[in-house]
Amino acid sequence: GVYARSLQGLAADPKAELYVLGAVVDGLKLLERLTPEGHMDGFRAFARKVLAPHAKVLKRTTLSADPLERRREVLLLSAFAEIAQSDVVTERALTETERVLDALDADPTAPLPIDADLVGLYLHAAAAAGPTKSRAALWQRMRDAIAKAQDPVQRVMLIRALGGFSEPELMPRSLDLLLDGTLRTQDFPTLTRGIAYRPGAAEASWEWLVAHYDAFVSRLGDKIAPYVPYMGMGFCDAAGRDKVVAFFAARADKAPPGLARNLAVVLESIDQCARLKDANAGPMARVLSTK
Repeated sequence: GVYARSLQGLAADPKAELYVLGAVVDGLKLLERLTPEGHMDGFRAFARKVLAPHAKVLKRTTLSADPLERRREVLLLSAFAEIAQSDVVTERALTETERVLDALDADPTAPLPIDADLVGLYLHAAAAAGPTKSRAALWQRMRDAIAKAQDPVQRVMLIRALGGFSEPELMPRSLDLLLDGTLRTQDFPTLTRGIAYRPGAAEASWEWLVAHYDAFVSRLGDKIAPYVPYMGMGFCDAAGRDKVVAFFAARADKAPPGLARNLAVVLESIDQCARLKDANAGPMARVLSTK
């Protein structure tokens, strides 16, 4: 409760410095991970309340010319989209994503129709939006756009966006792209960064790894395969930790060099998250049920 209220205090100033807002956003991401099951709607409402003093950024359709203010606006828009799940940003993201994909279809070499600093934000926000009838079609358009993108930065943005689909039928399809040759092995961190941290996504991404581990490690090679344990980083309880430990213990004799070290880092992170979640479950539930 105290930590949650402190975030409100830090964010209260509409002119808060960028580093202060960065701390607020990081704090909200932590609370999202610690939110007890059944209280996620309460957390979203709480996040919107914390960010409310900065809601004027939602009215902006273009970014400031000042570099520092531009970074501030992008940070806030990302927070409203991905943490608070603001309908305003989500709807704009879906519209602007269609414009970006249409432009790539028409001429992949031409400049995109929106600010470059908003492209990645909107693509990822559109991918992370709630399930709709058009979700599979949007996934397919983004997947097809990867092959068309001429700009490496645009390609990275599209890959990261594909990692934003959390539906059980779409997330595995994104991960499958690492196996079928659509994505390169070095795209693994871009695609999977943050996948496991989203509510409800940790289990699904882990199940995919368990089902495809041998082929996946073979595909990644010795330089990247040692980082596979990070796909279990999203677990935040003893049960999840036990799954990770048991899985890699059964394959210890075939583990690539460096995997054990990364596994230890992941297990330490899970332990820390689980301790925080257990210690704050009661206060978090009380705070979120009243917001």
